[in-house]
Amino acid sequence: MGIKRDEYRTVFQDVSVDKNFVAGSSASEDPLIAGKAGYTIFVQKITVAITTSAAQSLTFQDNATTPIVIAVIPNSASVGSHEFEFGKKGVGLTVGKDLDLVASAAGPAGQIHVQAYLRLIGPVTPANL
Repeated sequence: MGIKRDEYRTVFQDVSVDKNFVAGSSASEDPLIAGKAGYTIFVQKITVAITTSAAQSLTFQDNATTPIVIAVIPNSASVGSHEFEFGKKGVGLTVGKDLDLVASAAGPAGQIHVQAYLRLIGPVTPANL
């Protein structure tokens, strides 16, 4: 039968998030999900509801020197729901890095829902418990 999507977020630390972003601000100001040393963020699903379209793109990526890009909403995306599914295990980011939303400029507005969990990858030390 296997592990179900919700069970990964029960066994490991659930770091799912809901966030609004507004047209007049940069979506890149704070991480969507903060990373933690020795842990990897696994993203299972991203849902973006755009309420105000604009000519800017939105990129979901980690904050590594060479970022792992997991989803992109192109310039002038239509108003409505945009979903990205990464399977029940999800897609892993770089160990210890944040999940960021990077906007090409201030512009679109809407809501974001990210289903994700944090999993210990590195060696267990008192610092990462």
